[in-house]
Amino acid sequence: MTNSTSRRRTGRRLHSDATTDRGGILPIALVIMSVFGIIVVSMATYASASLRFTSVVHKRGDAHVAVEGASRLALDKVRYGSYSCTAAPTTILDVTLNSYPVNVQCTRQESVVNQWVRPAVVVTQADGLRIEDDRARIAGDIYFAVPPTSLNKILTVEDGDIWMGSSNCNTWTPTTVTKITIYDPTVRSFQCASNNWSSIFTAPVLPAVPAPAPSPILINTNQCRVFFPGSYSPSNPLPSFDKQVDTYFKSGLYYFNNIGQVKIKETIVVGGLPGEALNEESGERLWLPGCANAASNPLVNDAGQGVTLVLGGNSNIKVDDKGGLELFAPPDGDSIVAYSALTNGYAATNTAGGYLIDQSTDHSALRVHGRIWAPTSRIVFGDATESFRTVANEAAIGGQLFGGVVAAYLKIQKSIEDGYNMQVETVEPHFKVLLVATGGGSTLRVVADARPGWYEIAITSWWLS
Repeated sequence: MTNSTSRRRTGRRLHSDATTDRGGILPIALVIMSVFGIIVVSMATYASASLRFTSVVHKRGDAHVAVEGASRLALDKVRYGSYSCTAAPTTILDVTLNSYPVNVQCTRQESVVNQWVRPAVVVTQADGLRIEDDRARIAGDIYFAVPPTSLNKILTVEDGDIWMGSSNCNTWTPTTVTKITIYDPTVRSFQCASNNWSSIFTAPVLPAVPAPAPSPILINTNQCRVFFPGSYSPSNPLPSFDKQVDTYFKSGLYYFNNIGQVKIKETIVVGGLPGEALNEESGERLWLPGCANAASNPLVNDAGQGVTLVLGGNSNIKVDDKGGLELFAPPDGDSIVAYSALTNGYAATNTAGGYLIDQSTDHSALRVHGRIWAPTSRIVFGDATESFRTVANEAAIGGQLFGGVVAAYLKIQKSIEDGYNMQVETVEPHFKVLLVATGGGSTLRVVADARPGWYEIAITSWWLS
């Protein structure tokens, strides 16, 4: 009896425990469902954000591609010379790519090659270039310390830029000069440079003043007169060049110190051996038959190259009727020097408002192969060398100057048909440019070295933001 009762109680306890376990599953299920719900919501949120980010990335990528493509198109414009950048930012391309309008601006930052190694013309004062004939032509760079707004006659410039002096090229606005025509405006243009010309074009450094020159001699059966380097002054005067035999100046340094006007009339004077005379045809040189082989004559023994004439005080040169002067360039490159102040013993030039070099007379000839340094002086050029005065019996259409000129005032009276009034050895434009392309919120800055004349461009920096 006791055992039976005991088993029944035990059975009732077991039945009661099973009912209690079934009720505990619900909270567990709710927790699991909540966790899964949180995971699903999080994943959905992430997926939505990822889709939105992908769209932004695609749009930004399209904008990046647009500015990159526009930049490459602009670089081709610079490379092939269809556009020349200037010192101020200028739009060279507006284009729509990937549905984004893109603007590209170009700025010429600096010349990689110094284009002023030998400019054709440097004018140091205001209104310092006067053209008297509409067909005047110059090959090479021209620099104005004080930019003009117009010239009186048309001047065509080939193979050179027009450099305008400014106190601040960062704020300089590209400008032009009325009646200056640039032969190839796709490669050359108006540029900005410091208006402090003396910091760009420095004065020649010459040896000390030479000793008095010896007297000239006659050779070739008195058909050639030969001068020797040295100083000429009132106490050691320079002989006349009026209606004299052919004259040769032995290569070297000559100092004309306060000797007044050196007039060359009905006489041909040639200074120095040619060396490597550039930008001129040898057949256009002055014909000097009386002094043939003068340099190799034992009494002369000229083994040098070119001459330098220093004009001090009131010394000046006048090439008169049927007179001719040709000066070949010395190794340092300066054929005529007129200092503006006492320099290393050389007196400052003082021509009292007259011309330092005057070749305005008809039927006169002038050819100077080295630079003329005369930053405070006035110079006038006239006719080209006529055919009967040249070696090849052809007019010297190559011009009168081949080494450039630095002067306060320069007048070109005559044009040279199918030729140049002056020309210098030039280099192809080689400069550094900055391109900035903007569009669709993207900006690309490209720095490159450009050589349009050779259709070359080298990218040195590519910055995308």
